[in-house]
Amino acid sequence: MKRETAEVFVASLENMFERLGINFERALADTFQVRWSLPSEMGKYFKYGNDRESVIRYLTKHVPEPTAKELAKLPVLSLQVPRILRQAMVEAAKRFPRSGRYRHKIAPEEREKVCRQIQRLMKSKRFPRAVEEVARRYGVHVRTIRRIWKAWGGAI
Repeated sequence: MKRETAEVFVASLENMFERLGINFERALADTFQVRWSLPSEMGKYFKYGNDRESVIRYLTKHVPEPTAKELAKLPVLSLQVPRILRQAMVEAAKRFPRSGRYRHKIAPEEREKVCRQIQRLMKSKRFPRAVEEVARRYGVHVRTIRRIWKAWGGAI
């Protein structure tokens, strides 16, 4: 690849990262973490560089001059990257531990007891009234009791 083409390519990547609010040089320093989140057509160029100049050097030595078709793909790929990075961030966020604030309002050991109470109350009351009464006793929303009932396998 010609040096001018490589510089244009890297400059477009740099601009794309800048629009996303990501420091390009820092992203190159963390190449392994950045590369997996990029489209494969772009990620392969990060394989042998951890700064701007080394990426350009790699491109000029090891990558053939892109065809017109490949150059036409570049703007499309740069539009895909924000979506791909967003997906990667969501997936990474799912792996973080919860903040600790969420707790089950009714402990798992108590859930069968809740369902047995609903069964007992259904002998004299209709299901919605029985659920309302149990929800009031435990100080939770009716929907919480209905979810417990459904998970337990109770039939209305």
